[in-house]
Amino acid sequence: MKINNLLFLFFYLLVANACTSSAEEEAIIPKKNISDYRLTLIQNGVSRTIYGMINESTSTIMLKPSSNDWIENIDSAIAIFTSKGRVLVGNVEQISGKTPNDFKQPIIYTVIDDDDNTTHDYTVTLASPQTSDLPVIIIDTKGGAGIYDKVNYVESTFRLVDTANPDNNVEPLEKTGIRGRGNSTWNYPKKPYRIKFDKKTSLFGLGAAKSWVLLANYQDPTFITNTVALELGSRIGFAFTNHTNHVELFLNKKYQGSYVLTEQVQ
Repeated sequence: MKINNLLFLFFYLLVANACTSSAEEEAIIPKKNISDYRLTLIQNGVSRTIYGMINESTSTIMLKPSSNDWIENIDSAIAIFTSKGRVLVGNVEQISGKTPNDFKQPIIYTVIDDDDNTTHDYTVTLASPQTSDLPVIIIDTKGGAGIYDKVNYVESTFRLVDTANPDNNVEPLEKTGIRGRGNSTWNYPKKPYRIKFDKKTSLFGLGAAKSWVLLANYQDPTFITNTVALELGSRIGFAFTNHTNHVELFLNKKYQGSYVLTEQVQ
C-alpha cells in the first residue's frame, strides 16, 4: 500500500512539475508573435521554399537560400506565416500565402494584438548578393553562351541595379559584348572581364565610354587593394587614375562574386 502511495505521489509531482514548466514557457512566449515563416523563391525557374530562422530575443527573422543564384521573384515574393495577431508591412495588411513584398531590403513586419492594441515588430532579412548594399550587375549572354577567351566578344545584355542609389540604374542594354581580359589573372577560377557597349555609356556618373572592365580581385581577400592604390594615386595627384565601384556580378543568373568596375585604359 505504501509503495502505491509513493508511486502516486511521484507521478503527481512529476505531472505538476511538467504543468508548471509548460505554464512558465507559455508565459514567456509573446502573445503577438510570428511562430512560423516561409518564403517561396524562384531560382533558375525552380520554386524553392526557404524557412525563416525566428529569433524572439532580437525580433528578427533571417532567410538564407542554399544557393546564391539569381532570385527571379525577389521583388514580389510571397511569405507563408503563422501569427497570433494581425500583421502589417507599412500600412498594408499581410495575408499569409497571398501578399507579395519586395525583399531586396529588410522588411518590418508589425504584429498587432487587437485585444490591447499593442504591437511587436519583426525585421525580416533575406541574405543574398541581391540584398547586399552593393550595386548589382546582371549580364546574360545570348543563348547562355560561355566566355572562353580574351579575343572574341560574346553577345549579351547588360543591366545595373543600385537599390541604394536608383539614379545609377541602367536598364537592359541589348547590344553589349563581353570577353575575358588580363594576363595570368585569366587563368584563375574567378575570371576578369571586359565589357563593350555599342555606344558610349556612363556608369555610376563617370565619363561615358564604350569599354569598361570588371576586376575579379581573385587573390585579394579584402577586395580593396586596387581601390586603395588608385585612391592614393588620385590623392597624390597623378594625371589620371581609374575610378572604382564595387559591385556584385551575376552572369547568366549565376553569382560570380564581388567585382570592381572601372574604366578601360585605352
